[in-house]
Amino acid sequence: MTDRLPDDRITYAHLAIVNLQDGRIAAGARLSKRSYRPDGGVLYEPYAVCSLYYDSVRNNSTRQAILVIAADILAEVDPATELLIIRANTPHFRRYRELEALINAYSLSRGVVVKVAHKPGIERSIPELMALANDAIERKESVTCRLY
Repeated sequence: MTDRLPDDRITYAHLAIVNLQDGRIAAGARLSKRSYRPDGGVLYEPYAVCSLYYDSVRNNSTRQAILVIAADILAEVDPATELLIIRANTPHFRRYRELEALINAYSLSRGVVVKVAHKPGIERSIPELMALANDAIERKESVTCRLY
């Protein structure tokens, strides 16, 4: 990727993962497109949200759940997307090269390149991520929704 992709070909997935002590895992994700305000500021306009719940991840491993979470997010990505950037709160995303290789093994078959980044505290700057994760815990099932 030497050329910069247009903003309508890039999706940003902001993700908060909650690993409960009893082995259940929940995640809240917001899929957005980036745009710019007239003053030059950046806006992330959400087009889908995911409230994800997993109670049968092998060995209750967050690392293994990340691959399943990424696959569920990829299922909701806008069909025009060529690049998916996942920003998440869990420290597993510090090993971004390893995660990118694992996720891209699946995502490239869908024509989407995935980049990941560790963003500690993302759940504080985007509080609806934790609301989505907590909703999944209460509901005990995954739900996704297109906003437009």
